[in-house]
Amino acid sequence: MNRPAPDDSGFPAPPWELRGHGVMILAPASRRARDLSLPDEFWLQPLLAGRSFRGYYLAEYSTPLSRDAALPWHEWGNVAGYVRSADGNGFFISGMAVDSGAACQGGREIWGLNKFRGDIRMAAAGRAGEASLAVEDGLVEARWKPFGPGLRLSPTFRFVTAVQGKVRFYTVTIHGRFRLARAWITRRTSPSFPALKERLYGALRFEEGTITITVPQAPMDHEGLSSFRDE
Repeated sequence: MNRPAPDDSGFPAPPWELRGHGVMILAPASRRARDLSLPDEFWLQPLLAGRSFRGYYLAEYSTPLSRDAALPWHEWGNVAGYVRSADGNGFFISGMAVDSGAACQGGREIWGLNKFRGDIRMAAAGRAGEASLAVEDGLVEARWKPFGPGLRLSPTFRFVTAVQGKVRFYTVTIHGRFRLARAWITRRTSPSFPALKERLYGALRFEEGTITITVPQAPMDHEGLSSFRDE
């Protein structure tokens, strides 16, 4: 249960715990690649088989963040890559569209994220689904189709951000049922979401999810890499 903020900020105090479902569309990236969406102090860092990873995170949530919240609400993040900095490693989100005012304000003020409003539509017919995003500078459209058996997992992902000019780290843990999936980016005109192009990718689809986002911490207080574990 999310705790109310100590002031009238309009969003709950961290950590946030959300219920929902979504999909992570991933692509390997060469460490030599230079992404203009990365700050100058971050560089792509190998995570698996000498490759970094970038992609999209799309989710639909049923947890209200404010008293007058419209449900469900959505977010669509551009994960610029797994990066290294002078203070440590983690995934970096260069931009995230949301259709919730509380999520937009809280993401900016608590986690220092570049969150902005967007029109996000997400439809899941069974496990397969499709989604569309409209922001000021363009569109992104995607669809996905899972395959194979599902497994209950609790992966934890480490993220790096900057809060008031200081590097901070936080984790996102997703408890849910995961399946491998194929995903297609069928249209992309928005330069704010450069991580993927119009083509086929591998993906992870999660359902029945509980997503926990921790309080940002200073580098010396936050250790560990992204990890997976069975429930």
